[in-house]
Amino acid sequence: MIVREPPYDMVGLFADLDMQNFFEALIERGQDHRRGCSRPMRWRSLRDPRRDTVWREPERVLGPFLDQQTRFLVVWDHQGSGAEKRDPEKVEARVEDRLKKQGVPAANVMALALVPELEALFRPVWDRIKKLVCRERGMLPPDDALILERAKRYDPGLSFPADPQQALDEQPKEMFGALVAIARLRRAAPLYRRIGERVSLRRLKNHAAAARLARHIASWFPRQPARA
Repeated sequence: MIVREPPYDMVGLFADLDMQNFFEALIERGQDHRRGCSRPMRWRSLRDPRRDTVWREPERVLGPFLDQQTRFLVVWDHQGSGAEKRDPEKVEARVEDRLKKQGVPAANVMALALVPELEALFRPVWDRIKKLVCRERGMLPPDDALILERAKRYDPGLSFPADPQQALDEQPKEMFGALVAIARLRRAAPLYRRIGERVSLRRLKNHAAAARLARHIASWFPRQPARA
């Protein structure tokens, strides 16, 4: 469960409020004994005011927690981070190195650059997300071609591919923003939390980044075997 006071099994540092709300919902659900992802844990959730530049100096926010025997999860969007031209794996390694210099064992750190951004994780559960978003207005989910046309108006400065499926891969944030606009909603943190609470965890893990995160947390906090 998310707690304010120590001890902490894990401290999660997220780049923005949308991301924080989404991952809080996922991680909390993953501790449910019926899902079998990880054992229950006490963890602290933080947001970095510098947003996606969190990779530069993660120790600035995590400093008060570094003398504790805990694990650290640091997550940000690769797009907009200022490191877009660098290999995301090398940026992740830089985060791990900076915390290692503060005395944190490498095995206790997971750095995750979301490529290109958080909404890329929505791809395996896109149909479900369309239903969830449109249900709030009593609407039927729109066709992806319509969403793409709205996305082009939503951000006319971007060049979009002609294929909606390719657009979901290359501009997931804009496609999600267009879906939300069609439903006459706001792309805000509470919506991300509701999505995190309702999408399939199993299907979400078809995305490589989500699968990596799930494996890492499960290795840190393995599920306790059921009693005979």
